[in-house]
Amino acid sequence: MASGVVSSPGPMQLVTLASIEEAAAALPESVRSSPVVRWRGKTWLKLESLQPTGSFKIRGAVTKLKRLPPEGRTRGVVAYSSGNHGIAVARAARLCGTKATIVVPTDAPGPKAGAIALEGATIVPCPPVSPIAAWPPVAPSSTVPAPPPAPDVIRGPSSAPCAITGPDHGAFPAPGRPTPR
Repeated sequence: MASGVVSSPGPMQLVTLASIEEAAAALPESVRSSPVVRWRGKTWLKLESLQPTGSFKIRGAVTKLKRLPPEGRTRGVVAYSSGNHGIAVARAARLCGTKATIVVPTDAPGPKAGAIALEGATIVPCPPVSPIAAWPPVAPSSTVPAPPPAPDVIRGPSSAPCAITGPDHGAFPAPGRPTPR
């Protein structure tokens, strides 16, 4: 395994409601403020598609990068993605003041690769389904913000329902919360 490529950090950490709420509180307002709307009278929709990156994945990327130690952020981050994860990691890196390298398969949709570049990341093209071959020369000492099941990456997106469990909504039954009537 190349230097800097992160494998399992040890035993899996439990993702608790408290850790999800902590992740939600740590997100910048520009990330967590997607609207909640009522649909057909009784259903609430959390419009994560209106996040700055177009998906909920920004929540996990920011949560992970904010929890990196300073030396991890100094080295920069590298991710493999053909779309939303790469856009999110690139934006999170910019928000956290670090550099991002995104390994993008050559068959990725053009608008997705363009959005990654617009966020300031370095794009490294690779043949489809072979990202590992591109990593060692790309970023030998970078941190890899792994997609789920990494606990910080799970906590971030899991924070989306926190916006609809407050006193104004109460429509989302979450662990440890009373079920709405």
